[in-house]
Amino acid sequence: MVSRFIRLAPLLLLLTSCGVFKRTPKKMEPQEPPPVLEVGQIDMVNEIQKFVLIHAPGRVALSPGTMMDVMGTDGIKAKVKLAPERKGSYLTADIESGTPAKGDTVVWHRVTPSTAPPPTPSPVEENTGTFIDPLAPVPAVPVTPTSPVPSASISPPSASLSPAPPVP
Repeated sequence: MVSRFIRLAPLLLLLTSCGVFKRTPKKMEPQEPPPVLEVGQIDMVNEIQKFVLIHAPGRVALSPGTMMDVMGTDGIKAKVKLAPERKGSYLTADIESGTPAKGDTVVWHRVTPSTAPPPTPSPVEENTGTFIDPLAPVPAVPVTPTSPVPSASISPPSASLSPAPPVP
């Protein structure tokens, strides 16, 4: 019995020491997402109702109203705006400009702080420098009628009315 333990002891030590010398994985730095995301390909174009059906095989997390470019073999052919209707891996988008075709690739250009255009101040802020609260109540303006409204008096039916004569 002791001889079995002596034979198995080195084997047990080797097996347990394998976990001691494991390498720690290198920490990967977070990578910047690509500036252009390929959304999918156009499966159908409805020129009359001005929309396209996009087959997007991957999960696309774009919100309705997102502007996307349609790329053909010769560059950007059209601009489309993502609509809220979705079904499985199909998305719909409204045609904003250009003429997309079946098979064209739809891409979304990611807007980063370095590529975003500077915000334009509103005319109110430019002219007066004051901020107008959009939720502030608007003062009521008195309404004066331009023509007099005729008044009609309605009297209740009187009890002195006689019933209609019987019909023969």
